[in-house]
Order: sequence, then structure tokens, then C-alpha cells
Amino acid sequence: MNLFSNGTLTTDDYEMFDVGTPPPPPPPPPAGGNLVQNPSLETAGTGSFPQCWQAGGYGTNTATFSTVATAHTGTKAEKLTITGYSSGDAKLLPTMDTSTCPPAAVAGHTYSVRVWYTSTAVTQFALYYRDASNNWVYWTSGPWLNTATTYTQASFTTPALPAGATAISFGLSLFSNGSVTTDDYAMYDSVGAPPLG
Repeated sequence: MNLFSNGTLTTDDYEMFDVGTPPPPPPPPPAGGNLVQNPSLETAGTGSFPQCWQAGGYGTNTATFSTVATAHTGTKAEKLTITGYSSGDAKLLPTMDTSTCPPAAVAGHTYSVRVWYTSTAVTQFALYYRDASNNWVYWTSGPWLNTATTYTQASFTTPALPAGATAISFGLSLFSNGSVTTDDYAMYDSVGAPPLG
């Protein structure tokens, strides 16, 4: 607004609007669909890791990952062995990056995470989420899971995903000397999730 001659102009209550079209929100995941990429770990990736998977962990311990043939289904599973444990943990996780590898998720939703495992030590789910700034944040952990000599399905239902979150990464955390072998990962929106098994 301009004043082009002598005089007075009185104004009040200015507002400004962005007339650009905001980008649409990401589509919700399909109900009932497994959101994990390469869930049976059959497609090889870099080094000893399946495609779309990475190591996670911290503390003082020696973690070794290897692809093994003792699979729940298919021909491959991933074995994590910890030796020299003093502190921390280690786990196999969907890659924590901005690619399409980590399972997409919708803020406010709850999710059922699942995996088949054998282990010589107690383990538990560890979960992370990608925030609106594409940073990965530790989120929560599940209850302890007993050792298992034959493949056993572990499951955990998450709390509501925090505002701004766009993806989830999860795995079974090993926090002592021992080993855990995992296969057939799954993550479902709790609404429409199939039965366990």
C-alpha cells in the first residue's frame, strides 16, 4: 500500500499469506502391508549386511555380524555375536538415513514390529524414529525377550509415533556376551495388522 500525495493513511490488522501451494503430506502406508524393505534379508548389500540394513550399537563390546544359512524362511539370516562385553549394545537395523529403506511411518499412529529370532542371551526391541529434520532419534525399547534355541516370533506394539516423525528403524538389541540370529522382519500399522505367526 502506498501514499502518493500529501495526506494521512491509517491502517490496522496487517496479515500476510503464502500463496504458494504447500506440498501434500506423504500418503499413509497401505493397511495390512509389511513396511520393511528386504524383510527376509535375502538381498545382499554392503559387506556382511543385507541391502537396506546396517549395524547399530554403542559402548564397549565387540560385535560381529555375519550372514548365515540357518534361516527361518529363504536361505539367509543375520547373526550378531558379541564378545568382550563391558557396556552398551549392538543390533541390526533398517538403515537410518533419508532413503526409502527405513519403514515409512505416520505421526500419531502405533505400529506392530515383529521378527523371528534365536538367541543365547536375553534381547529386546530397540526403536528409533526419523524426525522432521531428518535426524534419527532413540525412541523406546520393548520388554526383555528370553533366549530361544528354535526360531521364535518376537513382537512389540509401539506407543503413538511422535509429531513430525516420518520413519522408524528397529531391531533386537543384544546387551551381553552371546549371539542372536534374526530373520523375517515385519512392521505394520496397528490398524489392519495381520495376526502374529
